[in-house]
Amino acid sequence: MARILTTARSFAVCPAAQQILTAAGHQLEIMTPSRPYTAQELLPLVADFDAMIVGLDQIDEQVINAGAPSLKVIARNGVGYDKVDLIAAGKNNVIVTITPGANSISVCELAFSFITGLSRKIHLMDHNVRTGSWSRVPGVEIDGKTIGVLGTGAIGYELIKRCRAFGMRVLAYDLKPNQELIDNYQVEYTDDLDRIYRESNYISLHLPATDSTRNMINREAIEKNAKRHFYYQYGPRRTD
Repeated sequence: MARILTTARSFAVCPAAQQILTAAGHQLEIMTPSRPYTAQELLPLVADFDAMIVGLDQIDEQVINAGAPSLKVIARNGVGYDKVDLIAAGKNNVIVTITPGANSISVCELAFSFITGLSRKIHLMDHNVRTGSWSRVPGVEIDGKTIGVLGTGAIGYELIKRCRAFGMRVLAYDLKPNQELIDNYQVEYTDDLDRIYRESNYISLHLPATDSTRNMINREAIEKNAKRHFYYQYGPRRTD
């Protein structure tokens, strides 16, 4: 039996997931925070647990040291490692896991909703109505527009399928091009980021936050975009 501290809000509202662990004999301490925990908030909570199931909580070196030596596993209920100090985890022999693909549909649908919302100026029209103005705000069609997708993993893959269904042209950047996307969805892969910046009406990022991807979209990249219609970012990334 393991003692497991859970801080992920999505896990707290999922009895089926909890049942799997309790049926296996594990003891759960389920927290129900209104927001992700900071490292300082976690420090007094983590002692004497064998594992943690976390969301967007800040798991830094202090938190991991406070959990050691009993802490053996940190399971992220999501994707991306940027909230966990992997170096500290390695030093303390703590295994860090993620759930790739678990939220790919929900994230891509959210990304696509922003694309359509920006195109149709829904946010501006909503603001006008709420402030008593009924003036029209003309939107634009996304049919025939070009989207640059940086990262064609699980989320980027699903986003591309939806963009193509709406008649969009897709330029894509990924170190490992997906042949299915090329054959079935006419995706144009390129390793020329400047081309994506120049030709895209929209840019959506779905890349891990690493030294090689951080600030991939910066002032210089934006200035290269001749169309300058919309920019959209979604993913565990930072831009300049």
